[in-house]
Amino acid sequence: MIRTKTSIHVMSVKLIALLLILTVGIHHVLLAEDVESEKDWPGWRGHGNDGIVKGTGLFTNSEAYGFKLRWKVELGSGYSGVSIADGMAVTMFSDDEDDHVIAFDAMNGEERWRYRIDKTHLGRFGSLNGPISTPLIADGRVICLGPRGQFFALDANTGKPLWSHHLVDTHGVTSPLVYGFTSSPIRYDNTVILETSNPDGSAVTGFDLASGEILWKAGNDSVAFQSPFLVHINDKPQVVVPTTSYIYGMEPTSGQILWEFQHTKNPNFGSMNLNPISIGHNTIYLKALQGEFKAIRINEVEGSYSVEELWKTRRLQRSYVVPVFHEDHIFGLNGRFFSCFNAKTGKVAWKSRQPGDGFPILIDGHLVTMTKKGSLHLAKASPEGYEDIASIKVFSDLAWTPPSFANGHIYVRSTGEIAAVEIVPETTTLVAEEDLPGRIPESKFAKFITSLSGNPNKKAAIDNFMSRQTQFPIIEGDNIAHFIYRGEAEELAIMNEQIGNRMDHPMHRVADTDFYYYSTKLEADARIGYRFLKNTSEMVNDTLNSDLVASSPRTKLSRLTMPRWKEPAHLQEPAGPVGRVDTVTFVSPVRKDTLTMHVYLPHGYHENSERHYPTVYMLDGRGVQQSGLMNRSLDNLIGSTVEPLIMVYCYPNFGGWYIEYGGANRDKYFGMLTEELIPHIDANYRTIDSAESRAAIGTEDAAFMALYATSKAPGTFSRLGLHSASWGELEESLVTTQMAGSSNQPLIVYHDWGKYDYYSPMEGTNIPKQNHRLREFLKEHGYNYSGGQFNDGGAWPNWRNRTAKMLEHLFPLKKR
Repeated sequence: MIRTKTSIHVMSVKLIALLLILTVGIHHVLLAEDVESEKDWPGWRGHGNDGIVKGTGLFTNSEAYGFKLRWKVELGSGYSGVSIADGMAVTMFSDDEDDHVIAFDAMNGEERWRYRIDKTHLGRFGSLNGPISTPLIADGRVICLGPRGQFFALDANTGKPLWSHHLVDTHGVTSPLVYGFTSSPIRYDNTVILETSNPDGSAVTGFDLASGEILWKAGNDSVAFQSPFLVHINDKPQVVVPTTSYIYGMEPTSGQILWEFQHTKNPNFGSMNLNPISIGHNTIYLKALQGEFKAIRINEVEGSYSVEELWKTRRLQRSYVVPVFHEDHIFGLNGRFFSCFNAKTGKVAWKSRQPGDGFPILIDGHLVTMTKKGSLHLAKASPEGYEDIASIKVFSDLAWTPPSFANGHIYVRSTGEIAAVEIVPETTTLVAEEDLPGRIPESKFAKFITSLSGNPNKKAAIDNFMSRQTQFPIIEGDNIAHFIYRGEAEELAIMNEQIGNRMDHPMHRVADTDFYYYSTKLEADARIGYRFLKNTSEMVNDTLNSDLVASSPRTKLSRLTMPRWKEPAHLQEPAGPVGRVDTVTFVSPVRKDTLTMHVYLPHGYHENSERHYPTVYMLDGRGVQQSGLMNRSLDNLIGSTVEPLIMVYCYPNFGGWYIEYGGANRDKYFGMLTEELIPHIDANYRTIDSAESRAAIGTEDAAFMALYATSKAPGTFSRLGLHSASWGELEESLVTTQMAGSSNQPLIVYHDWGKYDYYSPMEGTNIPKQNHRLREFLKEHGYNYSGGQFNDGGAWPNWRNRTAKMLEHLFPLKKR
């Protein structure tokens, strides 16, 4: 199904894959004493960390401008920005073995030097390997933060180390979850300022630029992916520090706290990625990933500070892109659409599909945007609307790093290359817009659309056509579907699992009507969820289609079912006897709390006190009884095609999702599972206490935990059930060295996923691709394997259709 932010982790957490490159270097206002020539861009988003350059003289003599590629060279993966000073361009990258700092000649792209940081920090949630933080160039030094906590200065001319700290090993700093250290350092005078979750509870540290000596620590909150930024409040410099719950104003040479503002009372992953920018007049715009967007003003009277909230809104949509500020307007992404809104009120001035999802900087009142699809665009920053002046296709791979500007050149990088592009006073051909999908010319429906051209009474023709349809979406043959919407809208788009998560395609409108359509080809047995996106922000279901499915406890989606899809019999209400579900509580020394689980007991368990049963541990039991209809399936299958068994529904207790099953708390969960829960169940229920009679089933990250627990404790499980498993490079590295192969550790494995499972084209997450790789790994190890890819999506409304296939492979009914 299409996942919403409240449904399951692939939407609420994986959505965040790659976002940190956008949040690692939060903006600060350009200090007067720091102003230098436009020949340099010394750190994250330039001199002011605001992505703004003024006084270049590029746009004075001509109305015709274009782009010219000056050089482009290969570069490994990573999301670190490009810093430029003294004719040198510096960034960080991974060659898939090690992480490096690398310096290029800014004018021709020739490599000057590189410095190895450490072994590669593996990507998470579909993000690629490599560093995220952007280097700072200051006084002949290159200052960098590696993803594992190495904080160091290099000689800018040679790349030789000058000083270093290991924030984790030496100073006990807590590494941010998931992506490691991502914050970008900033400079004030001779102090380098970096956000760090210190063991004493402080949130930011000041270091001496020359020696690296710690000068001060301040704040009292946790930090993750935020960075400090500098402002002037009534002409007095301050360092502003956004943290998980607060935003602080501090004196930059001492760290003295001058004011604080609690931006949230409910910290979440969104607040860990807070993206403030200065919008003038002592005012800061707080751009959140979740919740309210707001503007605050810092007031100062005789050295006493207060914070005033000017406005707040939920009308803006979340985006990982950091915006830019120009003449009382903010330009950036509002959801997936490039937008302009009033900085004084928060009201949206316009939204545009051009130039696409990307990262803007501002050069002399002109927006320069690097899109995630690899094209560079130039347009005037105007509250009247967006129109490309120039564009060029630079990369063929994804680009998730904002541009840099120095010495008349724009420096951009993708996940595989780095390039320099020049703005020139000449007209160049704009990048051609992609052909819009959603039409099938050879279909009968297309012929009807063609017949409307020139028809003086289109409405009557459409009304007649609609009256003759028996179902919506309209199914043509076995493999064509036509989505239809009728109603007034400025724009209409469709979102579905075939297109990919966090993506939409515009629907086609028949001119002078309220009739919209989108046509696509699907497999004859496919089933996908979908919604319409009205006027770029309002998500609506298909009122012509009554088939709705819950994608979360509070959200339902429309569902398209192709002609040959059949609902499995095990999902029907059982006609015979049913089992029962116990509630189990036990004290967990690992969790230091009382935990609650549910246990399904098959019909007959209490009537036959001598019989012992195999046990299945459902490692993430949320939703499986309701959306997954698991108890109903067990009632129908047990005794018919599946051995009578006990199923234990386990629930998250260590943070949930990735954090619990694959991240920092995975060994706590593993210990609770193997040392506490399994012994407790074996002691209190009539189980067969052996690996041969014990299975672990998991979905997504919990599927990884099933593999991890099996590999780490080989005598615990001999049977695995895996739905849409998370199987990135990190997960693979944690398991492959311990999986012994079928000769030493025989395993029976059922494994499936959907062709239209979680796939985010602009973020890199690709569950189908990951699971193809996992299937090959399991087969190469010689395990008893069954399953594969099905023509639907992920989540329990799809996984439940394969419950019989899974259980019949893991515990088939024995002949007696």
